[in-house]
Amino acid sequence: MTSIGDTLSKPSYFENTFFDSFAPADTVFGKSLFADHSDMFFEALASGDSTERYQALRSLDQFEFKDKDADDLMELLDDFEFDADEFQYRLSLIKSLGTLKNDDIIDFLDEYFNRATDTLQVQLAVLSTLSELKSKESCAKFLELLDRDTPLASDYSDIRKIFLSFEDSLETAANLFPELLDYLQYPEYKYSVTRLAAKILEKGVPGKDILNGHKKIIIREARNDLKRRLSSEKKDTNGGSDYSNNTNYNQVFLKKEHNRYLQLNFAIMLMQWSDEPAVEKYLEKLLKSSNNEMRILTIYLYLKNDIDFDQDVINEIAERRQDRRLLYVYLNQADKTDLMDDEYKSRQAFAEAQIYPVAYNEEKDSLVYLEEKLIAVKGHKGWLRFYKRYRKNDETTDNYLVCTGLFPEEKDSVSVNNILTYRSISLDKEEKDLDEEIEKMLKRIRIYKRQRAFIKKSSGYYN
Repeated sequence: MTSIGDTLSKPSYFENTFFDSFAPADTVFGKSLFADHSDMFFEALASGDSTERYQALRSLDQFEFKDKDADDLMELLDDFEFDADEFQYRLSLIKSLGTLKNDDIIDFLDEYFNRATDTLQVQLAVLSTLSELKSKESCAKFLELLDRDTPLASDYSDIRKIFLSFEDSLETAANLFPELLDYLQYPEYKYSVTRLAAKILEKGVPGKDILNGHKKIIIREARNDLKRRLSSEKKDTNGGSDYSNNTNYNQVFLKKEHNRYLQLNFAIMLMQWSDEPAVEKYLEKLLKSSNNEMRILTIYLYLKNDIDFDQDVINEIAERRQDRRLLYVYLNQADKTDLMDDEYKSRQAFAEAQIYPVAYNEEKDSLVYLEEKLIAVKGHKGWLRFYKRYRKNDETTDNYLVCTGLFPEEKDSVSVNNILTYRSISLDKEEKDLDEEIEKMLKRIRIYKRQRAFIKKSSGYYN
């Protein structure tokens, strides 16, 4: 029994009295909600009744199979005839095996993969399930199936999904290397393979050289992809299109942000050969990229690996408001915030960066500082800075009350955590009482992201 309430007000006298005095009867009608319902699920599918079949399949997203169900589940996948509109349920049932323990699952998936050579989504579901099993044996089978019939897709995100579970278990994922590096030749696999390798290298897996014997291919692929990126940046500057949307490069490649991180994944992989001329040149080109996020992350790699570089680039980037905070985040991780000039580490400089995260127009935008207020938000205490923000238009000037924080309680210090920026509705042309507006804003912020009641309705009977 539940009731819907509000976290800002206490339960009423009636609610308290009702729930305190309510007592359920001892008699249970029907099957307990907490009993195992898997027999009902399989019986419904075998019944031949279309309504029961529909209800059973619809309940899959909320159904949790147990290890004892593995044999029945494999038999169902072998024998059950799915209708055309039930294809997604078939995929869900395959993936359900990834959470179960049964010695026959890996062999079953091997055979199922072979029978699905003309069905990409089934092959991908089998590979995803093997990744969920998280064992040396499942990793070996994953590589075997990938080599036997490499799935290729028109959308790289389809391939991306089969690697996601490995990112939660990097020690297990290390068993895929170095063999997985052979798939750098496929554009659909390049981002996922380099991301996984970079994560493993960042964490460190003792006794495992995941790049063994692949230096040449890694350097070549990194260099070639960087050439494409730099070429696309030049086209963008000249009004051209980015190569991630250019089918002359390939039909399936990455979104812009993944193109950027692909280069950084390669950079992490190349760090163990940082004294080689080809790698030095690669890193220097990253540092000269027109994308400041890429430059910031490259600076972090330089600092983390204690590699010399022209540090003037740090304050060149810090001068841009929209890049200032991200730069500070990574300098802080490398314990090198002293490399940023003090003028870019002030609360005023950080406030500008947080209020204008995308763009700032010197001719049209301006900020006027009002005051600071100490506040607690979701268990974090700090200072909010209040400003009037002006934006000049053709004939008028819009003005807003804005605040940003949370800045630490220690005077004049800044933080990379608990960032909050809040903009009020536009202030009227006739001056409003700013103190009153600030109090209204503080009230909104104090309830920022408070939990509310949420009830999810079941779509089936087999919960």
